[in-house]
Amino acid sequence: MKNRNIRNLSSVGYEVVEQREHRGFVMDVCEYFPGKPNMRRATYLEIPTGETLLERFTVCGCTGEDALGRLYLLEDAAVGEKVTARIYAGVEEQAPGWFVGVNRLKHRICDYRHVIRPLEFHRGRWGGGNLSLLTMEFSDGGTLSDWKRGTHRDSTNRVWEALRFAQQACYGLRTLEDAGITHRAVVPEHMLIVSENLKIGGLEYCVDIENPDADGLPVMPQSIALYLAPERFAYPQQCDVRSSIYALGVILFEWMHTESRPPFQGPPQRLAMLHKEAPPPPLSGVPDEIQAIVYRCLEKDPQRRYSDHRSVLRALEAYSASRETAPEDGSANAPLSNSILCADQAWKDAIERL
Repeated sequence: MKNRNIRNLSSVGYEVVEQREHRGFVMDVCEYFPGKPNMRRATYLEIPTGETLLERFTVCGCTGEDALGRLYLLEDAAVGEKVTARIYAGVEEQAPGWFVGVNRLKHRICDYRHVIRPLEFHRGRWGGGNLSLLTMEFSDGGTLSDWKRGTHRDSTNRVWEALRFAQQACYGLRTLEDAGITHRAVVPEHMLIVSENLKIGGLEYCVDIENPDADGLPVMPQSIALYLAPERFAYPQQCDVRSSIYALGVILFEWMHTESRPPFQGPPQRLAMLHKEAPPPPLSGVPDEIQAIVYRCLEKDPQRRYSDHRSVLRALEAYSASRETAPEDGSANAPLSNSILCADQAWKDAIERL
């Protein structure tokens, strides 16, 4: 059975590397994998720094996690470079459909300047079970979630830093769109910083726009409900360009917010109601032109949103061109006036009545 699995993986273009059995810390997270009948056991791996995997990779540390597994920084001895890798442990009869999908879709992308390039798939034995490892280009700045928690919140040019990343996110999502690909999990964990520039990751969650059910769908990140378009709460696995633009709007709002908060928060059922019925809150201290872009992305009716990521990019670039340089006095992040504070309170009171 093991040799058959390796032949299957090789036939779809992945390199597979055997490994001797290793023992390690394994945490059972089967509850993170609903709806995967071929997954008999699913685990996150606690891999110590300095551990050697597949007789090729040296673990430099863990950089994050989502529903599929943990992200690790690895030193790849075969090429003498650092790579980022998503690693999970599981026992499956064959290669997961979404791994096969990554390999198929990656060849359709012609420009990787703003998209994280997936490299290779590896599989072997570690920690008492099968280890699956997808390597991708090295992201030295971590994820956008890491950036949000950084010092930018106190920067006088916070809005301008966010605006630059927003344009780069649009470039990446437009690149996918031009390749006939849509991203079903546009979340901060899938936006990675490479040499101080943002790239779109999470190709595992991308599908063919014309044939979205061609590949197996991986489990969605737990944070996905914060970014779901209203129409996706009934059918979360479905996604088109306009629902991706809504998710981008949530992230834009979060970027611009003085405390890096999304427009709506709460448990999934509450979030579903807020995304469908509640207006987004005021964006204090953000230029009106930027607010207009964000709120159009967040329209409840998909037809009222931008039609594609290129249109969002044009709007952002037009605003940037009209300003050219960031304000030296930090006026984009000026202290909140009493009228703005009153507007915030009015919105909060209205939400409580829903």
